[in-house]
Amino acid sequence: MVPTVYGERPRPRALFLHVEDPVAQELEAILPTSQRINGLHEVRQTEWDLLITSSQIGRASAHLYVIGFGSTELGRPCVDSSMSKTNSTVGFVASTIATELVVPDNLPKEIEQLVKSDILKTASSSQSHGILMEGYGSLQSHRFPIRPNTFIQPFLATRSGEALAGSFRRKGDEAECWALPADSDWVAWVKLAIDVWGATDPGRFLIVRDWTRSARWQTPREAEAAMALQSLAGERTEVEAKLREQEGAAAEALRAAQECSDLDERALLTEQGDPLVAAVARALEGLGFNVRNMDLELPEGDRREDLRVTDPDVADWEAICEVRGYGRGSAAVSDLMRLQRFAERYAQDEGRPPSACWYVVNQQVTRDPASRPSTILSSNPGELDFFATEYEGLVLDTVVLFDVWIAAQNGAKEPTYLRQLLRGSRGVDFPPVP
Repeated sequence: MVPTVYGERPRPRALFLHVEDPVAQELEAILPTSQRINGLHEVRQTEWDLLITSSQIGRASAHLYVIGFGSTELGRPCVDSSMSKTNSTVGFVASTIATELVVPDNLPKEIEQLVKSDILKTASSSQSHGILMEGYGSLQSHRFPIRPNTFIQPFLATRSGEALAGSFRRKGDEAECWALPADSDWVAWVKLAIDVWGATDPGRFLIVRDWTRSARWQTPREAEAAMALQSLAGERTEVEAKLREQEGAAAEALRAAQECSDLDERALLTEQGDPLVAAVARALEGLGFNVRNMDLELPEGDRREDLRVTDPDVADWEAICEVRGYGRGSAAVSDLMRLQRFAERYAQDEGRPPSACWYVVNQQVTRDPASRPSTILSSNPGELDFFATEYEGLVLDTVVLFDVWIAAQNGAKEPTYLRQLLRGSRGVDFPPVP
C-alpha cells in the first residue's frame, strides 16, 4: 500500500535560484508552487521538481529538471565522455561573433516558433553570443576545451554548429535541462518547458488549468485513458534513453572512423614528407599494385625515387614514383628534372628505362582540397610535354589519387580498371573518377 503523504504541494514545484523581480513575480503567477532561494541547502530537493536559475546550479539533485538562463554551470550531461572522470560541466562559458545562425529543422514546432520569435530575434541584433558547451577547469578562466556536443539538442546554433541555446539530459538521465540566453523571455520559455515536459512526465508537469480536467472530477473511462497515456510516456522515456545510447555509440564510432581516416586515406591530402610517401604507398597498394619504398632499400647517401610500383597483371612493368608535398607552394618543374635523373639511374642499374615515371604531388596542403588549383604546372607546358613523351611521365595530384582510392573502396570502379587507367595515363590527362 502506498502511504498517504501529508503536506505535498501542487506540482510542478519550482525553485527560483537567484531569480530577481519582476521576473520572479511573473513566474510565481503561472506556477502552482514556487519558492525563492539563495542556495539549494535551504530546501530538501526531493520535494521539488524544477529549478529555474540564472547562476551556477552546484549540487542540484539529478531528479530536478533545470531551466538555466545564461548560466555558466548547469551540471554534467548523462552521456559518458572523455571528461567523465573530471569535474566537467555544461554552460555558457565562451562566446562567438558569428552572424550566420541556424534553427535546426528537427525541433518540435512549438520550440521552433519560440526560438524564432524570441532568441533569434534578439541574437540577430547582438554583436556576440554565448556558446553552450561542455568543459572542465575554472569557470572564470574559461579553460574549456571545445568537444563535439553530440549530447546537446541545439535550439539555435551558428552555421559551424556551436549551440547558442539548447537542451540536454542531465547526468543520471532522470531529468532534462534547457539552457537559454539570459536575455530570453523567461516566462514564455518556462511555460513552454512545462507543456513539453508534461507530455513525457505528466506526474510532475501536468498543470490542470481547467477544473473539468482535474482528477477530482474524472470519470472511470478518463482515468483509464490517462493511465494509458502515462504508461506510454514511460515507454517513450525508455525508448528515448535507448536511442540516446545508440546515438552516443554511433557518434563514438564516427569519431573513431574520422581519426582512422585522418591517418590513412586523408593523409594524402594533409601530409608531407615521409608520412605522405607512406600514404601514397598505401593508396597504390589499395588499388592492387605492389609497392617498394626505396628509402628503406637504398643507402642514405644515394637516395633516389621514393617508390617503385609494379602491377601483378603486367609482367616486366615497373614505374618509379617521386612523392612531394608543399605547404603553401605548388608542383615544381625541378621535381620533374629530379625524377628524370632518377630514371637515368634506374636505366643504368636495370639495363632498361622504367616503364613509367610518376610524379605524385600534394600541393598547397594548408588549403581545402576543393579550393586548390585544378591544374598542375600549367605555366610550364613544354617541360610537361617533354616529361610525358620522353619519360612516359604522369603528373598526379593527391586529390585525384584520393578519389581513385575511394572509388575502389566503395565499388564504383574495379581496381583492375583503375590500375589500367594509371598505367596508361601521361602528363596531367587523367580521366575524372566518380
